[in-house]
Amino acid sequence: MTVSEIPAAPRAEGSNSINPEYMIDKILEKLGLLTSEQWTLIRRVAGLQIDPETAEVLRLYERQLIFDEGNEANVGTVDLDWFARNPGSDELVWVRDLPKATVDRLHERHRF
Repeated sequence: MTVSEIPAAPRAEGSNSINPEYMIDKILEKLGLLTSEQWTLIRRVAGLQIDPETAEVLRLYERQLIFDEGNEANVGTVDLDWFARNPGSDELVWVRDLPKATVDRLHERHRF
């Protein structure tokens, strides 16, 4: 695949900004892979099958740096993301892709 094979990304009126998700999705589509929208749908369907009473939970802490051109002392934050899966499954589902009832029950069980 060459750059010329990727369609031009739409720009917001009066803006020079390109939507990076659009470009990523177009590249994935050209390669015959799933777009981010398709991947999210698959994760949400998998999330419907997770039993909150038996689910395994994985918590990941990540450090993110926030760069501000006008600030020499850039700020770092630590965020917590968590995922759930059925026991023994290799399909991790991000908390934001789980149904609310499942999230609520997992919060009760794991107290976080």
